[in-house]
Amino acid sequence: MLSPILIALPFMLTIAEIPHIFFYLGAVLVSLLGALVLVWISTALRLFIRGKDMAPALNNFFAAIVNSNYGAAYGMLTPALQAQLSTKDFKDFIKKHNLRLYKRLELPMFEIENNRCPLPLTVELMTGQEVALNLELVKVEEVWQIDGLAIGSPSDQATDTPKKP
Repeated sequence: MLSPILIALPFMLTIAEIPHIFFYLGAVLVSLLGALVLVWISTALRLFIRGKDMAPALNNFFAAIVNSNYGAAYGMLTPALQAQLSTKDFKDFIKKHNLRLYKRLELPMFEIENNRCPLPLTVELMTGQEVALNLELVKVEEVWQIDGLAIGSPSDQATDTPKKP
């Protein structure tokens, strides 16, 4: 009968082999970490490249509102939204929610699918008040336009949308 030591002997490591195992485990760990970082960077770059024109479009929209250039802001709406919303109703919506006092906005992580991007924004006003604003952006001929506009978070049951004619 073989002793347990002889059976386990092929599986036992010598002290000289232990540093080699740590080296290989470290190499595997570094490789996995490197792969994870590469996936994260590629995802971030993909989002950045696909949505690079979105921030300037939003800035132009709010700059037009702040400067009371409602015609320019209205022109950044899609024809479909313009057909549902008169210029007067658009102005009333802007005034009712004090969006003319726009100071800055928080742009959340977004997902673009079929050239459409729903954006639940938090708009900070010069008064310090924060307004939850839902925009639906759509890319038409390489230009981002606003296809949906509502006050309130998407989870709210009652959101305030501009009146339709």
